Amino acid sequence: MIERFTLTENLISEQFIFIYMNNSRFAEFEHLVSTFAEVQALYKITGDGCYYIHANFTAEQLEPFLQQITVYARYKVSHKLRRLI
Repeated sequence: MIERFTLTENLISEQFIFIYMNNSRFAEFEHLVSTFAEVQALYKITGDGCYYIHANFTAEQLEPFLQQITVYARYKVSHKLRRLI
């Protein structure tokens, strides 16, 4: 019997993207983001920004994604340097 286990995925490229909406087309934006397999999570947040995206785009994939979301929003992207814990 297996009672507990942990699966850790080592993503080479990870982004933390804060979204600042330019309009109120929230459903369209959420649908667009959900079509990208590289998006690990999409959160509606309070505080700094409207949404938070946790993703693992390659450098080649990230720019086209950002170009598509600029129809809806401005963004701030941070990249993972290394995992500490």
